[in-house]
Amino acid sequence: MLRSRFGSSRLSCCIVQLEPVHEEITPSFVLALNELGFHVDVYLPKKSLINKGDVYEFISGLDVSVYYWKPEKRAKTWNALRQSIVGSGYSFCVFSTFQFPGCIAFAKHLNIPIFGVVHNPNAFVDSVGKESANYFDQINLKGLFVLAGHVKDALLGGLSGLDARFAAVPIGVVKPYFWRQPHQVYAGDQKVSRNSLVIPGGVNYRNRDLLKLLDIVEGNSLISENLHFVVAGGGVDRPDFEKRVADRKLLGCFEFLPVSEMSGLVLYSDYYRALDGSSFCLPLSLNKEYSTSKITSALPTSIGFGLPALIPIDQAKIYQVPAISYEGTLEQGLLSLIDFSSSEFKQVRFNLLSCLLASFCANATSVAETISECVVSDLFARHD
Repeated sequence: MLRSRFGSSRLSCCIVQLEPVHEEITPSFVLALNELGFHVDVYLPKKSLINKGDVYEFISGLDVSVYYWKPEKRAKTWNALRQSIVGSGYSFCVFSTFQFPGCIAFAKHLNIPIFGVVHNPNAFVDSVGKESANYFDQINLKGLFVLAGHVKDALLGGLSGLDARFAAVPIGVVKPYFWRQPHQVYAGDQKVSRNSLVIPGGVNYRNRDLLKLLDIVEGNSLISENLHFVVAGGGVDRPDFEKRVADRKLLGCFEFLPVSEMSGLVLYSDYYRALDGSSFCLPLSLNKEYSTSKITSALPTSIGFGLPALIPIDQAKIYQVPAISYEGTLEQGLLSLIDFSSSEFKQVRFNLLSCLLASFCANATSVAETISECVVSDLFARHD
């Protein structure tokens, strides 16, 4: 661990997630905060544990305590959660999803500095717009975080039409690439043993161009005979897509990870196993917002698991990540993977590792710059 940039005093903070989503981004924040000398308590809803399992089960070396809270009656449970946060002496609280009215209402009752992660700038701006003019009097908001540079640009554009005080709110960028320690992912001289492409994330026709992929696999025998596709998510369109694959007699080309009977989602244990056994990542991004105001989780997955992503060249430029980019069609991109050499594979994995390690330093610096005023004030208060 790096020496704390704020001295040797033991500092603590918390990360809170109210909805059973986005828990996979919290380890990247924990790592950055650890590098700054913070112990981190993470509060996640128990429903996320039930739906997908414990993402922290696969991560070692963090100074973190993870608590799963059970929202039986939301008002009663949220009040207990607030009391735990307020009574723990944290320097500040980070909400890992901070854009919907419920989270903003929860934060109003916390008399500690608040930082929030904005995934969807439009949703955040809409929520703020519905609040009264004394927003900053109700919430001790000290800063915001986003997960990519283009999301920051979108957020700044949205905030420009709101309370002028938002201009003074720092916005940090934390890239959520940390899924496991690098030695767990990049150990050994891995070779391409099978052209297996994992399709991460939810099966949703609005967000991923799965139907085009199906047409390509059916119509090109080179692809159907040489590439294998692993569908690694549940989702609203998963049953329909499975049926389409079966109807076209392409089950030999596709593998579907099992989903939980309770949630319809893939458990982290199966997800990690599939990613470990694949060679490439296939995001199939279709939602235009992924290039303007939101991120696709597939690219952080690509970097975190060392899986070169096959993406259009314009998407590679927007995210500024190492990838196997193509200028033509998806079909041409897929064909290029059939004879992808071991030396090329090794080089792109090295580039992914470099990107991952660089993100650790960049994230710590961004978090330090975003929270610095808050932390310095806290340290002075402790020494008064």
